[in-house]
Amino acid sequence: MYIGDWLARREMLSPNALALMDAQRDYASVTYREWNRSANRTANWLLSLGVKKGDLVAVLSMNCVEYLDIWFACGKLGAIMQTLNWRLTSHELSALLLDATPVTLVYGPEFLGHVEAMQGAVPGITHYIALEGTDVAGPNHIEFSRRDEQPDSPPPPVELTLDTPWALCYTGGTTGLPKGAILTHGNVTWNSVNTVMSWGLSAEDRAKAQADLKAVEATL
Repeated sequence: MYIGDWLARREMLSPNALALMDAQRDYASVTYREWNRSANRTANWLLSLGVKKGDLVAVLSMNCVEYLDIWFACGKLGAIMQTLNWRLTSHELSALLLDATPVTLVYGPEFLGHVEAMQGAVPGITHYIALEGTDVAGPNHIEFSRRDEQPDSPPPPVELTLDTPWALCYTGGTTGLPKGAILTHGNVTWNSVNTVMSWGLSAEDRAKAQADLKAVEATL
């Protein structure tokens, strides 16, 4: 079983095949080789910031290719991606971050105010990273574009199993407080197999998604 570095595997099999179309950059095409190398740079950068196996990397952002890069970079490092619901208030988000404090918090431009409000309430976060186009929320914050200075070679391998955590997601509801749900590499693997089999997907299939915050808010 190939665990952790699925993008490296895909690059080996079909390096020049279309992987993504970046909706934020005029639907620019991204091959599996380009995507894997980008995720490698992200992983190497997080590693240089001290992120290691088992550490939490929180992301407060709308959908973007960088979000996917962080997801797969965490997989390469054995780190745990902590997804944050952008619909929550800064007070609600602070409670989640106090429950499970990440070493790094990545934030998008729409959530600058949230991060400014949370900084004093959540000690323990070592690095704040601003995605492209974001005004940084403090002098000690880092721009995500710094990851492009890193090599695109694979990070040092780590030992992973199907039971190794890959993501921490929080449940939501009206009858109780949110609870952290851990998704392991095994959960993601078998969900992928089930999706491919049940949907009849092949290497020729494509999916396109575009998130627009104002359009989403208009439907609420």
